[in-house]
Amino acid sequence: MKTDDKVLCRITPPLAQIVFNRPEVGNAIDSDSIRGLDRALTQVTGDRTIHCLALTGSGNRLFVSGGDLKEFDQFQDPEEPRQMSLAMKRVLARIDALDIPVVGAMNGDAYGGGCEILLACDYVIAREGTRLAFRQTAMGLSTGWGAATRLTRRVGRPQAIRILTTAATLEMNEALELGLVQEIVPGTNEDLQGRLKALSEQIASNAPLAIRACKRAVVQSESMTLSDSIFAETDLFTITWNSRDHQEAVRAFFDKRSPDFRGE
Repeated sequence: MKTDDKVLCRITPPLAQIVFNRPEVGNAIDSDSIRGLDRALTQVTGDRTIHCLALTGSGNRLFVSGGDLKEFDQFQDPEEPRQMSLAMKRVLARIDALDIPVVGAMNGDAYGGGCEILLACDYVIAREGTRLAFRQTAMGLSTGWGAATRLTRRVGRPQAIRILTTAATLEMNEALELGLVQEIVPGTNEDLQGRLKALSEQIASNAPLAIRACKRAVVQSESMTLSDSIFAETDLFTITWNSRDHQEAVRAFFDKRSPDFRGE
């Protein structure tokens, strides 16, 4: 298998999908996969026809089973796991910072590092019957790609400690209640793909500049004080107010027609 085959990038505007493509090993993440994910993100970032990105796995059994222990177990230098951890954290930080919505599409179960990837997404939709399990402590590890921090911010300290230290398997109803998953899709992976397509088209029906500004406002709020974040929104609002798309939306409203958004 070529390096690029391990992570596929499929672009069908307005949706792009990055597919972890190692079904024979549960789509486990190895060093090639980390580099492939980084390259795919560069491809997506440069394409303004994309308004929504989805991360998903190949097959219908597993989203991502975690890190590739077969490869990582070959580390000889104590510094190697640190460098691998930092490399994946840098890639996940790129996902965090993308100015379009990022959807985790659970085609199957997610374990360990797979759960860490989902936590870097903005929104998670899951096929009915799939499960999540942070299995790191069962393997004698702590979280390697930033999940303890992201999980705590998502579910709070008590639940984060319970989930991480018990390594319990979370069924979809519990994951939904905790906010780890936002939507459950009944049926097959074809139904999941249908929902992804509909979601991306709904997002793309709105003004591209405004979509990116709202995503940026939410992301920057996580590293700012409340007052600074609220005032920073004014700059983004001013940019979108003076955009061609806003002027077009106002004209379309009064003309009783659909607006022609161009991202300008």
